[in-house]
Amino acid sequence: MDCSAWRQFAENLAESNVTKGTRVVVAGRLRTDRWETPEGEKRSRMVMDVDDVGASMTFTTVTIAAPHAAYHPEKQHPTTLGPPPAAHAPPHPLPPKPPTPTPLRAPPF
Repeated sequence: MDCSAWRQFAENLAESNVTKGTRVVVAGRLRTDRWETPEGEKRSRMVMDVDDVGASMTFTTVTIAAPHAAYHPEKQHPTTLGPPPAAHAPPHPLPPKPPTPTPLRAPPF
């Protein structure tokens, strides 16, 4: 199937180690291209406009690296990351258990 990718996503994909034969998982939108040849024949093909690509983990493992562009979470504004976790925060309480259902004495129908 023919696929198309554009802008920064296409550049990131081109710089990755995905090569012909690499198993990937692709998410995107299908569309049909239609055209007419100079001889007057009508043609069409399915094309996927790719939104995302991930490595298939069926036969391999994956190591994920941070983007090569300036990725420095420690330099982000503190409110972006939220407050730091408490040193000894108490565990979150468990939600209450649902009531035990009462057995029916007669069939409900």
